[in-house]
Amino acid sequence: MPYLGYAVGLVRIYQADLTIPNDVATGTHQLLCTVMNATGNVSVQ
Repeated sequence: MPYLGYAVGLVRIYQADLTIPNDVATGTHQLLCTVMNATGNVSVQ
């Protein structure tokens, strides 16, 4: 992951930059993001 941190110019927004490998198989893929908020609740997007 080349970058994970605050998004420039935005308040309380984080940015995650991902690199997809050149040799990934063709077809449909899913990207899941799991986050935990300040109260400990987990959300999968």
